[in-house]
Amino acid sequence: LRRSKGTDGIEVRARDEAIEVVLTVVVEYGLNLSEVAAVVQERVRYEIERQTGLAVAAVDVRIEDARRS
Repeated sequence: LRRSKGTDGIEVRARDEAIEVVLTVVVEYGLNLSEVAAVVQERVRYEIERQTGLAVAAVDVRIEDARRS
């Protein structure tokens, strides 16, 4: 089965009483990669906890590529 385009690059795992999220992303060339990863981690953690009430154990951001826009 093919994966939906809406979920490519997103993996969610159960971990004790929390969840762990792994995101694979492509960023715009020239951006500070560590800054982008930190902002994505915090925003994803905040939104998951706010919208679902689930605890987030970790958000792992994997940068697959950098492309020019």
